[in-house]
Amino acid sequence: MVQHATQRQQFIEATASARQRIETFETQNAALIAAVAEEQERIAADTRIQSAYNEFLRLLRHYRSELPGTLMAGLNNLAMDLYNEFNVRDAMEDKLASLHLPVTGEGRIELSFQGAPQVRVDALQVLSEGHVRCLGLAILLAKACNIQAPTVIFDDAINAIDHEHRQGIREALFQSERFANTQIIVTCHSNEFIKDIQNHVGRAEWVSYTFRHHTGNHHPRVLRDLPPQAYLINARAAVDRGDHRGALQPCRQALEMIANKVWRWLGQYDLNK
Repeated sequence: MVQHATQRQQFIEATASARQRIETFETQNAALIAAVAEEQERIAADTRIQSAYNEFLRLLRHYRSELPGTLMAGLNNLAMDLYNEFNVRDAMEDKLASLHLPVTGEGRIELSFQGAPQVRVDALQVLSEGHVRCLGLAILLAKACNIQAPTVIFDDAINAIDHEHRQGIREALFQSERFANTQIIVTCHSNEFIKDIQNHVGRAEWVSYTFRHHTGNHHPRVLRDLPPQAYLINARAAVDRGDHRGALQPCRQALEMIANKVWRWLGQYDLNK
């Protein structure tokens, strides 16, 4: 019993000594212990952030992989219709019978012509540069229609497109009901294209600005309220100021424009013979 009592007393003294050393250690290293506790909190927060980031990254990658299919969903027929409208004056066999837009980054744009609807070909291998531009424009406009975009901006989009296809683009944009509620902003180096727009769109429906070279301050000059190029507007202005002779030329130009439209309409129904 004495031996056990002695060992017990030794254990008590050792425990008290250990506790004293622990208290001394905690006192001497209080700042480090507090820093460790703070670091633990930061590590826990960083772990939650890392976990959330990994999940967000997974969702982003999934969204990226599904995005082409989502963007192209339902656009094949609409893009094909717009392309055919742009190329309305092409031969019937050269118009599209089907269009297949890719749904992956490795896919190709495939199409078939009405002359051989059963044959699918790579669009970039058979279309000319102008037709490729028309197809790209048709796809972008189809997407704009699909998301009901309130505004469409064309930054010199008709570059490298010939006059007949520019005319088809203008008619599809400004003379159909598809974009009747869409604000269209056009920047263009072709004065002829702007003139045709002004002659086929009501005066109250467009505003024109001309950008000229700067005068040394490197700021382009913006000219507003320039005389319109619409034939009938110029003819009326000439009549209003009493210049009947000056009204003759725009009247003749307007008559030629209307005559061309009538002949094209008659040709569509095989009545121009």
